[in-house]
Amino acid sequence: MVHDDTEFINRTFKDAACFGNTGTVEFLLNNGRITLDSFDKALEYASSSGYGNPDTAFFLYIKKLASGKAVLKAFEQAADVSVAEFLFENEVIAENSINVTFDRATCCYSTGQAAIMKFLLKNECISAESIGKAFISAAISSETDALEFFVS
Repeated sequence: MVHDDTEFINRTFKDAACFGNTGTVEFLLNNGRITLDSFDKALEYASSSGYGNPDTAFFLYIKKLASGKAVLKAFEQAADVSVAEFLFENEVIAENSINVTFDRATCCYSTGQAAIMKFLLKNECISAESIGKAFISAAISSETDALEFFVS
């Protein structure tokens, strides 16, 4: 039967996390058949997408089942500043992961990524090299909003 298929349940769990369906994620997690690998992927998916619902990423993080590697990937891939801030405040985030997150934020210039970029700059945790690359990237891409932010 399909509902007894652990692989199917784990795939559904990850998909639900990706779409920010916290209730479904909680229901499937409570069935006891979610693998740690699927849990890690779900946290990453919820952080990077979540379709505007960061609550799923928060829910998964609070369960304290994710590996350290998955938490860092979730931080690096955060699409919403509230997820990046939450993980930054609750974990020791490696300098490399902070720079990866910043570099990712500066190449997209979406509203969420711009907020992440500003948050990281405000916390003065970005290397001068990464800031320089972001400035050049903004200039090449004619991202005047980003350029204004860097020179103000």
